[in-house]
Amino acid sequence: MLYDMMREYCKSVKLVLKGPVDIPMPIAKARHELVGANKPSDVDGYISSIEFVGLDRAKREKMYGFFDELNELDNRVWGKSRPRIGHWVDLIKNWDFAN
Repeated sequence: MLYDMMREYCKSVKLVLKGPVDIPMPIAKARHELVGANKPSDVDGYISSIEFVGLDRAKREKMYGFFDELNELDNRVWGKSRPRIGHWVDLIKNWDFAN
């Protein structure tokens, strides 16, 4: 249930490239830039400076921790309609965000 609530909440979260001026990042563009990346260490260049406006790093880390615990309890919860989320690359690839 928390997974579904967080996924719904993220529809109001915006993606931006951090810099001297924040630049809005459409989800389609972010996903295109992450093709072939499966984890944060696979990402380099400007896309690695993406930020989630409305979902700070500390909250995301807590969320990832919760999902890890859920996986240990019962990994059957994951599937096509509820993809496993372990880091920001998974979030961008699998959840919807505000544009």
